[in-house]
Amino acid sequence: MRKIYFLAFALFGLALNAQTIIDDDFESYPTGPYFGEHWSNWSGASGASENIEVSNAYAQSGSQSGFIGGGGTQDAILKLGNRFTGIWTFRHSLYIPSGSSGYFNFQEDEDTGASGGIWGIEFYLSYVAADFPDNNAFLVATDELTSEAIYLAGFDFPYDTWFTMTFVYDMDEGTVAIDVDGTEIYNGLSYLDSFQLGGVDYYSADASNQLYIDDVLL
Repeated sequence: MRKIYFLAFALFGLALNAQTIIDDDFESYPTGPYFGEHWSNWSGASGASENIEVSNAYAQSGSQSGFIGGGGTQDAILKLGNRFTGIWTFRHSLYIPSGSSGYFNFQEDEDTGASGGIWGIEFYLSYVAADFPDNNAFLVATDELTSEAIYLAGFDFPYDTWFTMTFVYDMDEGTVAIDVDGTEIYNGLSYLDSFQLGGVDYYSADASNQLYIDDVLL
């Protein structure tokens, strides 16, 4: 019985160490372009053209979500706090209508205006890569020595319904495990060379971009 008590105490201690830094369902924001709280943009100034848009077109919970359209100017940054040690779990739910696409990447520094942008892994949704012709999405990173693209994995996602992507970053080891609706699609280097997790960059990368974001958790 003593071992059981010790185990319960240890698990309770782990639970106490868990921190919820961001828990965002977009319900508290007015609709339209939004800048504030943990939401910024690439330039770091409250320019409506770059900001994420709060929309009531689709929502996983409540009635609102964040939206990145196909205008080519939106470049919203979700600031994660420049985490450089420990294990951090990030999660967001996404919705992409049929015939549309989406894009996001992880940045080493949440202040991209100051750093000029230092990319971690990039995610192309509804793009077909020659390396993964059987998948409709893929992950890519940049080789810091050659500046060449490194294709990491291909995966599939469902259109016209919400799906959840989860990222478990081990900042001490420089790794990340990624799953889509509970199915692991990648487990390896995070390509954050400074071992710092700064932010998520949701960018209007294509004219067909129609990416809805909801239930963001760090």
